[in-house]
Amino acid sequence: MFNVNTLRQYAVACLCASFIGAVLSDCPIPDKHPNNGRMRFQRRADVNMTIAPENYLLRFHCYKGYIMKGSRAIVCISDKWSKEFPVCSKMSCADPPPIKNGDYLLVTGVSEDPVIGSTATYTCNDGYELKNDSNSVLTCHLFDDINDAQWEGELPSCIEKESCPDPGVSVDGKREGDCCYIGSVLEFSCNEDYELVGKDKIICLPGATWSSPRPLCRPLGDYCEVQPIPHGVAVRFQSEEGQKEGDYYLPEEEVEIKCEPGYRYNDSEKYIYCNEGNQWERDFKECIEAFCERPPPLKNGRIPEMESSNATLFPHNFDITYICDQGYRLKGDSWAHCASRRWSGTPQCEEVLCPDPGVPEYGTRIGDSFKVGAKVNFKCFMKFELIGSFERYCLPNGRWSGELARCNNPDNYCPNPGIPVNGYKNSSSYNLGDHVEFKCFDKCELIGSKVRECLPSGEWSGQETQCLGRHDFDNSVSISEILKEAIAEKEKKQKKELLEYRKAWYSTFHNGSTPLAKALSLSYTGRYIFYFAFDVSGSVRENNFRNSVKFAKAIVKKIGISEHGALAGALTFSSSAKTEFLPLQYKKTEEVLEALDNLQYIGGGTSARSALSQIREELIPLTEKYLSKKGIKSVIFILTDGKSNMGGDPQEQAEMLKQAGVEIYCIGVTNSAEKASLYKIASLPEKEHVFILKDYSALSFLIEEITNGSIDYSKCGLGLENVGIQANRGRIFGGVRASEPWPWMAAIYFRNPRLANKVQCGGTIVGKEFILTAAHCLFMKEIEWQPKDIIIKLGLTNIKNQSSLQEFEVGKIHIHPLYPRRTDILDYDVALLKLKRPIQFNALVRPICLPPRELPEKSTLYKAGENAIATGWGHSGIIHRFEDIEGIPEDQLKEIVLPIQPMDKCNETIKINNLVQAVFTERMFCAGDGGGGNDTCKGDSGGPLMQSQMNEKEGHKYWTQIGVISWGIGCGLANTYGYYTHVQKMHDWVMSILQSAK
Repeated sequence: MFNVNTLRQYAVACLCASFIGAVLSDCPIPDKHPNNGRMRFQRRADVNMTIAPENYLLRFHCYKGYIMKGSRAIVCISDKWSKEFPVCSKMSCADPPPIKNGDYLLVTGVSEDPVIGSTATYTCNDGYELKNDSNSVLTCHLFDDINDAQWEGELPSCIEKESCPDPGVSVDGKREGDCCYIGSVLEFSCNEDYELVGKDKIICLPGATWSSPRPLCRPLGDYCEVQPIPHGVAVRFQSEEGQKEGDYYLPEEEVEIKCEPGYRYNDSEKYIYCNEGNQWERDFKECIEAFCERPPPLKNGRIPEMESSNATLFPHNFDITYICDQGYRLKGDSWAHCASRRWSGTPQCEEVLCPDPGVPEYGTRIGDSFKVGAKVNFKCFMKFELIGSFERYCLPNGRWSGELARCNNPDNYCPNPGIPVNGYKNSSSYNLGDHVEFKCFDKCELIGSKVRECLPSGEWSGQETQCLGRHDFDNSVSISEILKEAIAEKEKKQKKELLEYRKAWYSTFHNGSTPLAKALSLSYTGRYIFYFAFDVSGSVRENNFRNSVKFAKAIVKKIGISEHGALAGALTFSSSAKTEFLPLQYKKTEEVLEALDNLQYIGGGTSARSALSQIREELIPLTEKYLSKKGIKSVIFILTDGKSNMGGDPQEQAEMLKQAGVEIYCIGVTNSAEKASLYKIASLPEKEHVFILKDYSALSFLIEEITNGSIDYSKCGLGLENVGIQANRGRIFGGVRASEPWPWMAAIYFRNPRLANKVQCGGTIVGKEFILTAAHCLFMKEIEWQPKDIIIKLGLTNIKNQSSLQEFEVGKIHIHPLYPRRTDILDYDVALLKLKRPIQFNALVRPICLPPRELPEKSTLYKAGENAIATGWGHSGIIHRFEDIEGIPEDQLKEIVLPIQPMDKCNETIKINNLVQAVFTERMFCAGDGGGGNDTCKGDSGGPLMQSQMNEKEGHKYWTQIGVISWGIGCGLANTYGYYTHVQKMHDWVMSILQSAK
């Protein structure tokens, strides 16, 4: 056993040994540099060093053309290097890019990878040849300026070989040889008892013509000779082989005369018998052109082709288009063609009626007309809150504007999901865990979720349920806005990413550095690859197919195609899918446009599944193989008439694509499109990815809109599809938090320390340089604000969120000359503020419409009982009459629905509240429910009171400012209303100022 001293001595000895070992610790340095590279020492003097001390850093570098496998730096730690010595391997290229209708042979030498110097030799499939004798070889080349290996040479392409038409073969003979490319030789012979008439060999010559006609096989015995029939042919029946064209016919054989499409045989008897005397029983007649008579006029519609033609007869395959008048829609196909002397179809124009919008549970509906332009309003019983649109218009496409109205009990765990238009539900219980099932009426398609569950979050599972009618279609103007915005967003992102790419390339080229792993990588993040899938089935027709191609061309022109930018591929589908060109095939916009023009219409059945399968299994994998998956964003546009009749359900293929991050747009044309199928295929949200067009003329409108450029944000009163939708209560006094920005709202601030940088008044954008507000906003006790004192802020909903803010100074103030500045009567309470610079309109900043000088006879503007909306940031509490308190403005913009009151009601309230009659003038009107709690208040002054109207021609709702918030009797008191400046009666003065600025 050790005693204590022995143990102490042993410990000291071990410690010393450990210390000596640490001092002597070293790592051997390789006796030579790595192949195709070199070592870098910490100091020049270390070059001859063979042993590296502890913590010594040794770096490595590979020569040009070689890439390091392993760590660039290693450290000596405890007698060992921290990592293995790296190896410099020869750089290699990515896999060669694929080509359509061809393949390549890769030669890499001893390496398995396509290293520098490797070649890829391309060949074409049978029936195809290299275009313009293009170079068939790509070489893996080292680009010194970027020290990267890439394929050098122009990617070849394979085109279909030029060929002669198949000459056929006699039923009484045979032929040998490959048919029918340039240079092909065909050799003919006849069966026993037949002799050859003509040359036994024919050659396909340049120019796609045969050196001589096909030889015939003539019987050695009796026969009847076939007479030539222009646009027709004589065929005989053979039980085993069916009907075939014959050269000569034997006695007792019967032939049938068949004419080409578009022609008919000019005889009632088309069967002719060969007599024993080698004569036909009757003469052969001609095949004459088959015409269709002029189609009957389309009631409540028109046929454009008939408007530009006085012809009474039309040839085979002539296409006509049917377009219904405003307020009518087609029942049947939107086109027809001449076939077999009659038109393929005759649709009807039926009046557009919206379906019954229903009555919300625990609420009422006002309005029973469902004609285009009709409006219905919804109200809820006491203690129930309205969710959705309080008013809805019947649109020209047969749908109601806005969102489903429902009345919700605040005690519900989940909000009332409502009853879908054209449908019904099985439960009115909305507690946690409850399930509600929805069903649609006959001939309506269910879109969204069939069953929804009330979740712990207080929300419903799945998607909102809709029941679409058979002939429902989307509004073309709304679609164009959505598509232009989506395309503009992708165009902007693509340009931004391409700019970053070019900056990296510039830095690499000029500095000799490589800030990115591969500065010229073709797979930089954000790159868009577009795939266009065209329906070429028989139900589409060629002229409509060409419209689909024009749509794709409009997108290609807008986005732009380049080698390092966006790329595009295309396929066509009918009963099966066919890849037309790959995204890697063309690197210029002009090339893609030409390729789209060259697409062929073929006819057949419709299988959308085959198109999606082709994209998922072939196009995307081939593209990603070359570009790398992580760098690209794939977008698919499917253009179809929606009459899928074969190939199975496409939803499974679509789901796999969407799960892989592919964005899918579906454009279904004609009212017979299978909407449910398209909704299942498309990406979410559905309203931004599925578009049902009533006909191909609507597609032509979209093409023009996309081609002509960006959204016109200067159009007044637009940009708020869902405004008027109330989500929850508690926000202008008694109002609701604005569900989305009102883009014409202006917040007015004054440069004054006492006002603590809080919004003081509201206003509205009424022109490129003008804000409409209340005149009294420009006075505060003895102060009259000057232009230099005023700041205008636009693009706000919450004044603390200024991400979309545009801020302006005022150049000039225009106060109505009849505004009484020194009295308490706010007559002519209106002013215009001219800004120092023009407003930049966008989705969140755009003007509101003003009423016309003369109201149309049936206008609902200013009509008593109609609802209007007021918006503002003003005080939200009750203020009693004569109570002089400083209102506290809200951060969040608020909105409130207020019924317009008749003038006698406004006067009556003045008397009840003992006000002098002079305070209410002809330039004013009032609005509110008189029950207290719902009102405008301090800080809302100058803001708008607005009514919605229907643009029946374009099929959308727009907003008109009918009033300027002016004054009231306290705030939120019973038996009182808010008073507003009558904007229409200020029309002449407002327009004179706006027009003088032009």
